[in-house]
Amino acid sequence: MPDGDKFERRLRGKRWKQAYRLTFRDEDFGELVRVVYNATNHDLKDGLECPKLEEIVVIVHKALGNPLFASFDSIDREYELAQQLEVLAATQLSYPGTRLAIEAAKFVYAEIDSRRQAVTIEEVQRRISEKFRARLIDSRFLAPIRDGVQKKTGRTNSEQFASEERLIRSVISYKQTPKRIQSQQEWNLDRLNQPIPVMEI
Repeated sequence: MPDGDKFERRLRGKRWKQAYRLTFRDEDFGELVRVVYNATNHDLKDGLECPKLEEIVVIVHKALGNPLFASFDSIDREYELAQQLEVLAATQLSYPGTRLAIEAAKFVYAEIDSRRQAVTIEEVQRRISEKFRARLIDSRFLAPIRDGVQKKTGRTNSEQFASEERLIRSVISYKQTPKRIQSQQEWNLDRLNQPIPVMEI
């Protein structure tokens, strides 16, 4: 059986398998983004959601700016944050998505803390949500096929990393057009000149 099939079999769900087949066609990048976006949303609704995401955001925001943490040095604050997140994770063992969200939260905390910048809770929420989606895409799609994609495309590690970053950024910023808008007829001169239907009372 071809190598491609071997790597495709590592993926769970037809949406991720479809995305895998699109990975090798640069001309289908837009379609790949759409499929990965839909696959991510499907997984978030089908077992990988994080019911405690808002609570995680609050914990991180407090660790970044709460006066109670002011007397701690950076290492102690990070340790205290990790302890709080692990306690929360222990109550969410039936939600594997929570573990991904906590990994995302730790990354975002370290990133913001290193810059020593004030940040709003809305910004913390946005960045954790984006990193959470990125972790999901990596764990469900990119990590299982990475070796196969590199073997087939001949990409170096840095080229593969850049390609994955481009995909993740595109999926996170993707705006899906509602079907109602997609199916609207074009408003041309002929249509504008059509008589308006009269409803019978």
